[in-house]
Order: sequence, then C-alpha cells, then structure tokens
Amino acid sequence: MEQTLEATTTDTAALARAAAMSAGDLSVAVRAELARLLAANGGDRRKALPSGFDELVARKAVSRTEATELAAIMDLLFDGPDTNLAQRVRAYYRKLILNPGASPAALAIASVINSLLTPSTVSSGDLKPQAVSKGDVIGAGVGAVIGAGIGAGFGGFIGAGVGAVVGAAVGVCIEES
Repeated sequence: MEQTLEATTTDTAALARAAAMSAGDLSVAVRAELARLLAANGGDRRKALPSGFDELVARKAVSRTEATELAAIMDLLFDGPDTNLAQRVRAYYRKLILNPGASPAALAIASVINSLLTPSTVSSGDLKPQAVSKGDVIGAGVGAVIGAGIGAGFGGFIGAGVGAVVGAAVGVCIEES
C-alpha cells in the first residue's frame, strides 16, 4: 500500500509539472482557439461561450451541473457585474472549495471570476463588490473556459486547471489589445 501511495504521489507531481511546463504552448493554443471561436461567432463572446462549456463537459473536465452554473454566472457577467453577481460567484466558489469532488477546471474558472470581483468601500463603510473592469472579467472568464478545455487535452484534470488560469490571462490580454 505504501509503495502504491508513493507512486501515485509521484505520478501526480509529474503530471502537475508537465502541465505547468506546457503553459507557454497552452497560451499559444488558447489564443488561437479564442480567435477561432470569436471569428466563428462574429466576434460575439457571449455566443462563443456555450461551445467552450460543451467542450469541457465532453472532455469530462467539468460536470454538466458545474458547466450550467458557471455558464449562468458568465451570462450575468455580460450584463455587467453587480453586488448580487459577486455574492453568487463567491457563494458558488465556496461551495466548490468545500466539495472534494469539484473539478479543478470549475474551481479555476470560479477562482478567476471571483478574483476579478474586488471589494470596494462605499461611503457608508460597507464593502460593495465591483469588477476590476467588465471587459477584464468577461475576457478572463471566456479565456478560462476555453483554456480549461484545451488544458484537459494537455494534461487531464490538472491540465484543465492550469489551462483555465492560463486562458484567463490570455483572455485579459486579448481584451486589452
């Protein structure tokens, strides 16, 4: 048993390292896939998003339930981040964190969106969540979804998580260029 556990730990570490080392190649692939999907959907990120979630489900990088909730959150982002959305994102992210069966890709996507919804102090002293920028959140979210799908092909569940993070960065870069 001890030898099996050690081998599994070594295999997992090797997989994580391989996925991390492929991040550069992954960013190139994500940029190309984002450009392709946007071109195929007339530049409309909202229309491109469902195919990204379908790909994640097909690759078993996320469950259908996770994809449905994340898609609903992303759909709300297009209408503009607000306090209710920020609370929904944080609540869903906490739910994923506490669920040992949650997929790394869903965790990474939710983490990306959550990190871009920052608290801002309003005059009453209360914290009001607001987005870094609507474009950054949408670009990062769409990039995270596409990156997770590509990353799953590179390195399974670990690759999907790495891909989501890389894709988020690429999505923000594309949004700002």
